[in-house]
Amino acid sequence: MARFGNANSVVAANAAGMMCLGSGVMSVALGLGAAFDAATDALREVRYTQSLGDAMAHANEMAAIASAAIDYTAQLEQEIASLRAACAQRQEVIDLMKARKH
Repeated sequence: MARFGNANSVVAANAAGMMCLGSGVMSVALGLGAAFDAATDALREVRYTQSLGDAMAHANEMAAIASAAIDYTAQLEQEIASLRAACAQRQEVIDLMKARKH
């Protein structure tokens, strides 16, 4: 059986190696955590950008609908004014016809 020194020196050498291995594992774990955080932030930014684009497109659609509604309302107001004028003219004729009968 071969002897490599006393047990304390073997344990001490093994402990130093385990500490190096442990620090390497921690470095990898911290690196993976940072990578995961960066990926999460990037995904959040992409989703925000997409949501902002969707909101702007929706706002543009609503602006177009509002503009069309304003134009249509103006047309309806003109038609109402024309119909009121026609009704007033007819009422004048009716009033004249009533006055002639009496």
